[in-house]
Amino acid sequence: MSLRQAQEKYSLPEDEGTIYRWIERYGLGKELSLATMTPKEKQEKAALEKRIVELEKALELSKLKIVAIDTMIDIAEEQFKISIRKKFGPKQ
Repeated sequence: MSLRQAQEKYSLPEDEGTIYRWIERYGLGKELSLATMTPKEKQEKAALEKRIVELEKALELSKLKIVAIDTMIDIAEEQFKISIRKKFGPKQ
């Protein structure tokens, strides 16, 4: 992006000082460092990651359970020739 484009995009004053100050402070080739985490933050992050894994496993188990129940209902409906599932929609 050119200086002119940056001025227009960010509604900057016509002087180029602002952009050059940005380049000096944040610019080209400089790496921005993030603050390091405290031991307590690391522990909280690890606990949250563990919780995510547990919830993903529980979700997968729930999905498998739903498939098993649907399959069981399909087989029962076929074998006993009865309708088990509730029919949704407006009553007539």
